[in-house]
Amino acid sequence: MVLPHYGKKTATVESIFIAHEHRAGGIGRKLLKSIEGFAKGAGCVAILYSAPAGGTFERLLSLSGYAHTNAVFCRSLL
Repeated sequence: MVLPHYGKKTATVESIFIAHEHRAGGIGRKLLKSIEGFAKGAGCVAILYSAPAGGTFERLLSLSGYAHTNAVFCRSLL
């Protein structure tokens, strides 16, 4: 979708799940490269990932050189 803030086609990823027994060997980084290749092929100029605060995925993104640009907040309506 084209996000008004960027004015260009941008991909978003809400969730990524890798079973615990498959997390070794750089599979997370390989998955990100695959997702990003797909997004680039679809004409996206950037990709936004949502990661649980303080979680493993947030740590992986931070250590891999991704910019921390936004914070997402949630309020339960139940």
